[in-house]
Amino acid sequence: APWASLICVAESTALLAMLGSTLPSPDQNARLEKELRSKLDAAMQTEEEQRQIFRCLQDLQGILGSTLESPSSWHVAAFGSSVNGCGTRGCDIDVVAYEKLSDAYTPSDARSTLQQLKQPLKDNFKFTVTEAVMNARIPILKLRYEGQRDIDLSVNNTNSLPNTRLLKAYSSLHACVAELSLAVKQWAKSWSLCGAAHGNLSSYAFQLMVLYFLQVSSAGLPCLQRNSDAPFKDNDDAHLSMVSEAASGWVLRSSLTELFRGFFAFYISDFRWGREVVSVRIGRRMDSDSDEFKALRFRNRKYLHIEDPFDRQRNLNDVMWGDGEHQLWTGLKAADALLSDGNFPERLFSSSGKPTPVIQ
Repeated sequence: APWASLICVAESTALLAMLGSTLPSPDQNARLEKELRSKLDAAMQTEEEQRQIFRCLQDLQGILGSTLESPSSWHVAAFGSSVNGCGTRGCDIDVVAYEKLSDAYTPSDARSTLQQLKQPLKDNFKFTVTEAVMNARIPILKLRYEGQRDIDLSVNNTNSLPNTRLLKAYSSLHACVAELSLAVKQWAKSWSLCGAAHGNLSSYAFQLMVLYFLQVSSAGLPCLQRNSDAPFKDNDDAHLSMVSEAASGWVLRSSLTELFRGFFAFYISDFRWGREVVSVRIGRRMDSDSDEFKALRFRNRKYLHIEDPFDRQRNLNDVMWGDGEHQLWTGLKAADALLSDGNFPERLFSSSGKPTPVIQ
């Protein structure tokens, strides 16, 4: 197996133990903190952009209500990074129009519904229909809102809503949870390690890697699914789950700088690559041969395993091809080396691309 030589066997989960003898100097910590804050300030969505998402959903809801039959059954919701706590400035907005129906009713056809909505959207001055992608597995209308934000509108494509609510609940527990996810995402994008279209992990998978690290390290992030998936089937219930955990006494004592360093140290020195499963659903360190993962695809292969929190069969390594996993490993190792050497601010988020590290 190509990854057999890369499997790590260290078992410690304490953050300082992972950093070992390479503890940074105060000056190095200050430089990294400054760099991280600068990158986050430049990358995070503005408050106006967040209000814009709210306005967009309101306007779409109005168009649905005036166009479709049984308007009271139709709802709109945004999903994905724009609303899960890891959105970047100017990012696209994924929106689904969906029906709340009893099991006795058949959902409306997505293509037909989008065709019905196309002209009313063209007639609304806030929207521009830029493309109709009707032959895709999930048909979408590509829109432009207020001349600024790109929108992908789908119909009854609700599978991503529970995932979005889960990640948003985690991000709401502490500011550093969202900040660390965004910092890792920016690093991965700067080094061309993020993007399923190029054989790399999605930004969603990187978020799960961050959450899992926070769960199993000394940060002790609580597992929001330890009792049930049910709270994340509804927005209000997901919020109540987050509030319940926030009120349970959990406190994050590590700084963003410590967590950022710890993320890379964990995945190159402590994580059992090829055996251990990144499972936010369980929030404990377990290997792929556990009965917990009997439905997980590719669990017997020596690959990076990342379980989807709701689709128990989905292994998020399924988008990786070519040397994508090898590049991820070498990227993590190179970033850890830069953080250890203290030469990181100029190269860690360099748009010129990742360095070419040597696996020892």
